[in-house]
Order: sequence, then structure tokens, then C-alpha cells
Amino acid sequence: MKKFVNLLILHVFLALTAVSCSSRKSADQFMLESQVAEARMASYGAEESMPVRPQDQLAPGYRLKISSGDDSNINGVFRIAYDGTLKLPYNIKVKAAGLTLSELKSKVIKAYAPFFKVTPSIALRVIDRSRYVEVAGLVEKPGHYLVKKSDPLDVVLAKAGGLKRPDYEDNSAVARFVRIEQLGKSRTVKLADYYAGATSLIPQWQGGDRIFFQSERAEIAEVSGGSSKYVQVIGQVRSPGDQLYQPGADFFHYLVAAGGPTDRADLERVAIIRNLNGKRRTLVFSVTDKKQPELRGGDVLLVYGDNATHFERSTGVGASIASMFTGIASLVLLAF
Repeated sequence: MKKFVNLLILHVFLALTAVSCSSRKSADQFMLESQVAEARMASYGAEESMPVRPQDQLAPGYRLKISSGDDSNINGVFRIAYDGTLKLPYNIKVKAAGLTLSELKSKVIKAYAPFFKVTPSIALRVIDRSRYVEVAGLVEKPGHYLVKKSDPLDVVLAKAGGLKRPDYEDNSAVARFVRIEQLGKSRTVKLADYYAGATSLIPQWQGGDRIFFQSERAEIAEVSGGSSKYVQVIGQVRSPGDQLYQPGADFFHYLVAAGGPTDRADLERVAIIRNLNGKRRTLVFSVTDKKQPELRGGDVLLVYGDNATHFERSTGVGASIASMFTGIASLVLLAF
């Protein structure tokens, strides 16, 4: 029953992609993506013009104006640091990110209470909603930068001095992917897709985000020894990134969690990349196999495309070898 449901979900994804996608993006698709980007920019402008709502949470980078009629030394403008803390006069330091403005006000008053005979009168107001993000990896100037919620990736990258100039003798230094860690989740976006117009792949910045530019080869080295708590799904899926490992979950579970296959996905060739005793093993199977290999925490699940990219070829499994492995992949994995 479970496998039937998984197959049904997969068929729905395939039907949708078959109807809406082609090998090349149409003008309508690019227009839609442009409209999405414009809407995001408009929503940011609307948000900036509105006062902070009682339920809004403060984010790293927010700038606040604090005033007190009881002690002018407290008055001033202060910004929430990347780590979410807010440093105030008299060596007061409070955790501010994730709190509402009223919650932070209560926390600040409580922190200053020992300095006064009566409860101090303190007012707080948000005057800037820029957000701190960390830009790292293959960029010229890694560091923490202030960005607006809907700034495109290009703006963020420019603040970090642009992509690092590659050493052409070392192909691993060419940035081809950006990994975005945000709110406890991670996603990986192919830069070529972003610059081809798929700007909707990049989320809005929340503050405290980590934006890591990396090469294909570096990604393989990293994920081969990845956390056993996750399975990283990459290749021809709509939302590449880490998925929480669930014992017993099959390929279809992780495919659906990653947003389903793209129009280029070749589900006859799916690879598991596993770090075994310090060596990387790559095994290929097909979704039509009667018995599919069992996934483990720390595995990398690669969905090939109908025209293999450099990254897909770098796993060392070519199209001809893949067809030979399809029939025996399950048995080999059982011997791990």
C-alpha cells in the first residue's frame, strides 16, 4: 500500500512536469519568474512602510531606537548582531532575535531593573529591518553583511566582492552551487539555473542565514562524509538539499521531500553516493527495480539528468556503466 501511494505521488509529479515543462524554458516561464521577483520586491517595500506588528519576530540585523526618561545614558540606536544578541549600555546583553518587540521590551526592562529604585520607563522602536547574513565559501570577501529581505542573490554576492577568481589549474575552485542554510534547513541551488532566470529558487532572507558558494567537487567531498542525521538529495530535483533521515524510508520519500523530479530527471538512473571506510562508493539503480537499495543516514542521493552535467559525470558512473549496474545495485548495497 505504501509503495502504491509513493508511486501515485511520483506519477502526479511526472504528469505535472510533463505538461508544464519542456527542454527549454519558454518566454511565459521567464515572464512568470520575473513577475514573482517583482512581487517579492513589492512585498518588501510594503513591509518596510508598515509598523512592526505585535506578532512580528525580530531578526539579526534589525536596528532599534531605545529611549528612557529615567536615564539618558540608555538612549540610543542599537543593532541586533548576527548571533541574535543585542548589546546595550551598562554592559547589558540580551538575546533579541526571535522575540517580539514587546517581549524584548520586557526583557530589557528586567535587565535594567537592578539599576533603578522603581521599574524604569523604557521605549523601543524598530527603525530599520535590514538583516544580517553570512556569506562564505568561494567569494572574495567572506563575512557578515546587511541585506534587505528581498535582495536578489546578485546584490548579496556583490557585497562580498563577487565570486572568487578561480585558479584554472584547480577546477575545484570554480563556484557552481550556492548552499543556503536558513531556519534550521539547508538547500542547494545550481548557479547556472539561477542566472538562467530561476530566481524563485532563492528564498527571502530571514536574518542569520548562511550563504555558502561552493564548487561541484567540493560538494561531493563534503557530503560523502555528511551527517548521519540527513540524506542529501541533489541533481535533477526541484528543491535540492538535506532531508532528515528516516529509517526505512525509500527513494520515493526523499524524492517527494525534495520537491519531485525536474523535467530533465532520468529516473532510470539514480545514484547513491556513500562514504564507506573512508572511500566513496557510487551505486546506480532504477526506480523500476523490484528491490531498491536501502538508504542510510549520511548518504547522497543523486538523480541524473537526461543529459549528464559535469557534476553527474564526476561521480565516475557513465551512462553505459549505469545500465550495467542497474540490475545488481541492490545486491551490492546489501553487502555494505
